Amino acid sequence: MIKINLNPEKESKKKSLSFSFSFSQFELSNYIYLGIFLGSIVGIGIYAYILNSSIDNLEKEKRRLTQEKQKYQRVAAKIKQLNKEIGRLKGILKRLEARRLVYENLPSEKKLFLTMFSVLSGSLPDGVWLNKIQLSRKSSNFYGFSFKPEYISKFYKNISTHYASVNFSSVQKAKNRLNEYYTFKFSLSNFKLEKEGEQK
Repeated sequence: MIKINLNPEKESKKKSLSFSFSFSQFELSNYIYLGIFLGSIVGIGIYAYILNSSIDNLEKEKRRLTQEKQKYQRVAAKIKQLNKEIGRLKGILKRLEARRLVYENLPSEKKLFLTMFSVLSGSLPDGVWLNKIQLSRKSSNFYGFSFKPEYISKFYKNISTHYASVNFSSVQKAKNRLNEYYTFKFSLSNFKLEKEGEQK
């Protein structure tokens, strides 16, 4: 059976309308996709701009802090140098103070040791010889010898009046090619300055 289209214009109109509708639908979906794509690009661009701004700000802060750190390091180095200089000057001041005290005390020290030598000389009897003397304000040591022990005892008695404490080591008998002799050691402490003042 054969169909004959008696109204071909209507059919062509229908076809054209159908094509037009699908073309409009296609354009709309493309615009949506294009909008999403462009929106994504714009969003990425804005986000990238914000990130770049943040990075720039952080870089600036980093440079500022680096400059501050260098400034503080220079200040710390200067403080260290000043502390070293202060320590050096304090050492010089301490040495000068020690010298000042020595110079101030020199006359009295000189007088004290002259008095001690004078006492030693006056207390030493004939027949006793000293071959070593260790003299100081607090304690002294006398080493000597004699040909007779009695002379050593006399020296001990004489010197004991000028010191608060005198330790007398035992006398040792010795001999050389010519004769016999006796060695001794006195350990003395606390020289009596008042006693010397009274004697004067």
